[in-house]
Amino acid sequence: MVRCKAGGDPEPVTAVAAPADGTIATIRAAHRRARSGLRLLHALGRTGAAADSDGLGIYEALFSNAGDGTLDRFVTATIGPLADHDRAHGTRLTETLDAYLTHTSRHTATAGALHIHPNTLYQRLARISAVLGEGWKEPGRAVEVQWALRLHRLSHRLATPGTEADPGTAQGARGED
Repeated sequence: MVRCKAGGDPEPVTAVAAPADGTIATIRAAHRRARSGLRLLHALGRTGAAADSDGLGIYEALFSNAGDGTLDRFVTATIGPLADHDRAHGTRLTETLDAYLTHTSRHTATAGALHIHPNTLYQRLARISAVLGEGWKEPGRAVEVQWALRLHRLSHRLATPGTEADPGTAQGARGED
């Protein structure tokens, strides 16, 4: 579905449906869920998509309680040292790790997406291990790290609409060390 502005340029329409039984209370709740769902779809890079609010389940559940600090504490405990290292040294190790996990640990695909030489990727991965410890590579821990990276990115994108594409793609993960 597209919408045309005055002037004729088509613009994708993003829509979220939320159930309501017709009472004022459920209509208000449905409106809140639909608005929240729209923000999530945009943050997920799914502009132009349509979704049922229940289909956004995990994200809605996670972000509905985001104000209590639980997500921030999880992200900080999981990838905080890496984000601190990036800030202190002007590196992009967080984006590199996000791209690496997004590309299912495939070195060639990750290096290509980041537009870096594979040796540069190996050097960055070694630095990531030095900061986070070797345990981040273990399957269970890697899932936690990937969730922390995704939640960190989505939290940032929800706080600052219009930010760039997902890291792990050429548009969102460029940068030098």
